[in-house]
Order: sequence, then C-alpha cells, then structure tokens
Amino acid sequence: MNFLRPTAFFLATATLFSLIACNNITPSTETSPTSTNMATTSATSTPQASTSQVAKGGMVVESQGIHLELIPEQEANQTHMDLLVQKSDTHASVPTAKVMLQVQTPSGKTETVSMKYDVAGQHFAGVLPSSEQGQYQVKTTVDIGGKIVDGRFSFKR
Repeated sequence: MNFLRPTAFFLATATLFSLIACNNITPSTETSPTSTNMATTSATSTPQASTSQVAKGGMVVESQGIHLELIPEQEANQTHMDLLVQKSDTHASVPTAKVMLQVQTPSGKTETVSMKYDVAGQHFAGVLPSSEQGQYQVKTTVDIGGKIVDGRFSFKR
C-alpha cells in the first residue's frame, strides 16, 4: 500500500508536466512581406486553434472556423492595421463582425485600436498612433453574432 502512494503521485506529476509542456508550444511564422519587420503569430483562443501560412502578407490565426489575418503596415508616425475576418472554409468576408484590437506597445502602454469595416477592401482597418521601436503584442477580439473569437499576434517596428 505504501508503494502505490508514491507511484501514483509520480504518475500524476509526470502527466501534469507533460500537459503543461504541450500547451506551451507556440507555433510561429516569420515573414518579411514588403517591409523589414518580422512577424510572429501564436494562436491561443481555443485548443483547436491553429496557425497557418501567410496568405496576404500578414499573420494568420485560424480558430473556431474563422480566419483572422493581421497586416500591420508601418507609416511615419503610426502603424496602419488591416484585419481580415473570413470564414475558414470559404474565405468569405464577415462584414457584420465587431472587432476590437488591444495593442501593448514596447514601453508597456496598452492602446485600443478602433476598427472599421472597409467595404471596398473587404477588411477591417484602423490606425495605431505609435512610432515606438520594438515588439508589439496584439490581442484581437472578434464578435460574430455572439460568438467570440480571440487571436493573438505580435510584430516588430
């Protein structure tokens, strides 16, 4: 009986560490579209979330049947941000979605970026009024008829 207690504890601990190690794997994609910025993507919204290859030069997260693609474009004193929100199977745009971006700047300040749907470009667009150099962390929250889809991105300026 005394032998079973330490063995059970060891197996439970080993299983827990294995699960933690598997959850900390972060898929990433490094690209260099037309500018010199590096981009990495990680999907953390659901267990079935996956990261796929770059489609339009941005960073892509596929989650809950939704394709999110963030395309940050650096300008002089700001960063123009486009977000494609599409159905994963048909890549049809979802113009009725409500989109919010929370961006953490390299200095740690959090900015909220208002995203408006651009009918001509079939994507959501917004401007981040920051020209700091360094790594930016972006959290997207997309509400599609009550279904919340989160995506996490990062990029360097």
